Amino acid sequence: MATAAAPAVHHQPSAKEIRLVIAASSAGTVFEWYDFFIYGTLAGLIGAAFFPADNETLQLLLVWAGFAVGFGFRRLGAILVGYLGDKLGRKSTFLVTVTLMGVAGLTAVAFITRKDFSFLRGILVWGGVLALIAIVSSVLFSFDMGTWFSVAMIGFAGAAVLYDTSNILHHYPEDRHVAAALELFGSIGLMFWYVLQLFMSRE
Repeated sequence: MATAAAPAVHHQPSAKEIRLVIAASSAGTVFEWYDFFIYGTLAGLIGAAFFPADNETLQLLLVWAGFAVGFGFRRLGAILVGYLGDKLGRKSTFLVTVTLMGVAGLTAVAFITRKDFSFLRGILVWGGVLALIAIVSSVLFSFDMGTWFSVAMIGFAGAAVLYDTSNILHHYPEDRHVAAALELFGSIGLMFWYVLQLFMSRE
């Protein structure tokens, strides 16, 4: 005699799970739109920094054209990132996009303001020494440095990206492009590694 199939059990999300979904969706929307907000807010500075200085109307039109290009590539990016998310995993793809957005934002700050961030050198030297001591101590004494260390290292890597970009603009000679690129990509790699560590520690 055939047995009846067990009825399907539908999982009802708890209030905590619903709040988590709402928070994650809101954070994703902020990540998605903050760059357009920053771009629009700084439209005058961007126009003066990158477009012809003798025609303010043309500057503004070109800045708006950048908006149009951004919205167009957003669709292409959704197709590409969605495909990569399905193939490689959404978490890995999200980590890459967060890192790229952070690097792009810091690089834009250096290019738009044209400010010399050489004053960060001392902070980076001492921060690197303290981070190295903490890492060696965690290996020798077998303790976990936790989430806040990853957060601090992401901030450290962000400062390094800003410092390296500023150095490329103001101090590196043109014949040392390989060294400049290696230094900048090293800082980007450091940021990606600790973004990865931060998300892994949350599991």
